[in-house]
Formats: sequence, C-alpha cells, structure tokens
Amino acid sequence: MKLATRLRAHKTISAGVGMVGAAVLAVKPLAVYAAATCGNVPVAIDPGCRGSDNPIIGYIAGITTVLSVMVGVLVISAIIAGGIMYSTARGSQSQVQKAIEIIRNAVIGLILYIFMGAILQFFIPGIFG
Repeated sequence: MKLATRLRAHKTISAGVGMVGAAVLAVKPLAVYAAATCGNVPVAIDPGCRGSDNPIIGYIAGITTVLSVMVGVLVISAIIAGGIMYSTARGSQSQVQKAIEIIRNAVIGLILYIFMGAILQFFIPGIFG
C-alpha cells in the first residue's frame, strides 16, 4: 500500500476522532426556553427530577446507562478489530478498504449516539448523571 494512501487514511481517522471529541464537549444541557427547574437546572419541559417519584425518568436513565456501556464496548471493539485488520492486510486493497470501512462506521455510530445523547440531555437535563 502506498504511503500517501496510508497517510490519507490516518488523517481521516484522526479527523473523525477530533470530531468525536468536539461533539463530546458540546453535549451540555441546552435549556434555552426554560419553563421549569429541576433542582437548580432550568428545563424546557418539566419531566420531573431524576431520582424523584417519576418512574419513567428512572427507566430512561437506566436504559441510557446500559446503552452507553454497550455502545462504548462495541465502538472500541470495532476500532480494535478494524485496526488489526488494517495492520495485517499486507497490501491487500480489499482488506484495507474493509478495515477502513469498519473503523469509519464505528466512528459514525459513536457520533450519532453522542448526538442522540445531546438531544436527550436537552429534554431531560442530568439524565446522564
């Protein structure tokens, strides 16, 4: 495999990791039109505070915790598997393309999950702890 192609792949992966880092920093409660408060946090919709008597909030918090762990494990596993496949390709263009596709799909999945978390955090501040 040519050096220029490898450098392009590394730049693509580095850019994806940088975008994920920026998205993680952007996940904050965005209570713009605050109509109520949950503790000291203004909220747009009053779903009840986490840990209150509202069981739906407890269920959503439990589901998001389990999903976060599962997504983290799957993304790390896919990146490791893609990296191993990439490093053992030995010049096989189809193996390299498959490895890059696996890593790219893992990063895209992580970005989509982060955006889902940001939207959920907007509606239920503090849902991620």
